[in-house]
Amino acid sequence: MVGAACQHGVDSGQRWTERVSHVVSLGTPHRGSWLAQLAAGGSRSFARRPETSALAGILDLRSAGIRDLTHGWPGRPVRADDGTVPEPVIPLADLLPDAQHGFVAATLGRSTSHPLTRLVGDGLVHLRSSTGPARRGGPNVVVRHHPGVGHIRLFHHPAVADDLVEWLGPRSVRPTSSKT
Repeated sequence: MVGAACQHGVDSGQRWTERVSHVVSLGTPHRGSWLAQLAAGGSRSFARRPETSALAGILDLRSAGIRDLTHGWPGRPVRADDGTVPEPVIPLADLLPDAQHGFVAATLGRSTSHPLTRLVGDGLVHLRSSTGPARRGGPNVVVRHHPGVGHIRLFHHPAVADDLVEWLGPRSVRPTSSKT
C-alpha cells in the first residue's frame, strides 16, 4: 500500500519521499475491508469445529493480497486479539507534510446515515476505512464522498475524474534558493 511504502521511505531516509507532491486514495481500505475481515473471522470460527473445518479450508484459499485487506495499513489489526488497541500509525498527511492528500470514498447508500452505507460501505470498504487517514484533517487534506456509487464504479465515475483533474492539475513549482 502507498502508506506502507511512504512509511518505509521516510523511516529509511530515502529522498524520493521529499519529491512526492500528491497522494490520492480511491476507496483504499486503510483500516481494512469488512468483507476480508468477515472471511477471516468465518475461517477462524469454522476451524474450531471438526464439522465445519472444511469450510475454514475453503475460506483460507484467499490470496495474500486479500489477506492483507483484513487489517489495512500497516498490516496491523484495528484491535488485537487480546483486545488492546495497537499503537497508532502516523497519518499520511503528517508523514508527507509537503504533499497534497486526497481521499475519495464511495458508498452504496445515498447518504452517510443510510443503512446500506453503515452495513457495507461501498460494497467492499466502509467509509471510515477509506477516509480514516483524513480524520485529523489539515490544510493538505481533501476528502470527497460519492454516495450511491459503489467501489468498482468509483474508478471510472465522472465526478471522481473531475476530482482528480482538480487535485492533480498543474502543480505549483516550489521556489528554490538561488545564489547570486
